[in-house]
Amino acid sequence: MAPYNAAKAAMASFTMSMQVELEGSDIRVIDIQAGDISGTKLHHAITTTEVRDRSHTSRMERVWRVADRNINAAPGPELVARRIANLIDATNPPPRITVGDSFQSIIAPFIFRFLPQRVRIWGLKKYYRL
Repeated sequence: MAPYNAAKAAMASFTMSMQVELEGSDIRVIDIQAGDISGTKLHHAITTTEVRDRSHTSRMERVWRVADRNINAAPGPELVARRIANLIDATNPPPRITVGDSFQSIIAPFIFRFLPQRVRIWGLKKYYRL
């Protein structure tokens, strides 16, 4: 998950830079941050590798069980498509939107904005049962 999350963070930074650089032009750049979305092949395309350290393997198996559960319960790609369609005609679109279930699109961004990093890490470990 680390490379995937790093790539998403890099895209968010790139998008913010483009928003600053294109200020005053007719071009609007929106950071669409999608949470878990079912019905796509991305989750199943991520390969899991075996690790020699058995304790690490069992931790990763717990993470994948939670990730699989989340993907199976997640909204479909139609939700993202509807949000994008609404943004196309918006006269003053927001610079960033989150799309996903209520936790990922409302609660998690609020928590991550205001809680210290130590608490966020603790919460992620609890969530993924690590």
